[in-house]
Amino acid sequence: MQSCLFSKKLLLPSPSIKALQLSLIFYFIFNGVAIFF
Repeated sequence: MQSCLFSKKLLLPSPSIKALQLSLIFYFIFNGVAIFF
């Protein structure tokens, strides 16, 4: 029940928040790549 509400809250916000989440994910991915190489 709570997870369903949480997912709905994640889907509702403006695209800017989703873009921010994506940028954060890519930031961590590139940081990991920089550490490995």
